[in-house]
Amino acid sequence: MGLSVPKKLTGRLPFLEVDMSDRVVTIGFTEIDYIEIEAEAKSKGLSVTQYCKSRIKKSEFDIKYEELIERVKKLEPDTPFTVKSLWKSDEWKSISKGVRLSLGRNFYKNVATSIVVDVKVNGMLDVGIMCYVKI
Repeated sequence: MGLSVPKKLTGRLPFLEVDMSDRVVTIGFTEIDYIEIEAEAKSKGLSVTQYCKSRIKKSEFDIKYEELIERVKKLEPDTPFTVKSLWKSDEWKSISKGVRLSLGRNFYKNVATSIVVDVKVNGMLDVGIMCYVKI
């Protein structure tokens, strides 16, 4: 959140300009609707929040996750990889840290629960990065 204070006060009360680029929207659902939404989110390997946001507007996460799946599809069978290795270094660094973490977490969860079926977990590097193999 960015704040700026005017440099010169003119006798009036100072004011603050507040950057409110992150807005919160609260939505209520019936219990039945929520259960259906939760099930649909789970089937896609998303949290309820990620699923609801994806139904309204594609986020950076949605775009990058689709790109991740496309990059995996292009791999030859028996190819080992990490999520990070599918991007060039400068491309990976241009993705926000939160999205990078979500990509790794969601991809692992989707492989482990067989939502992503053409990949298997191949262990973890000693630095905590999950390795996969294209089947």
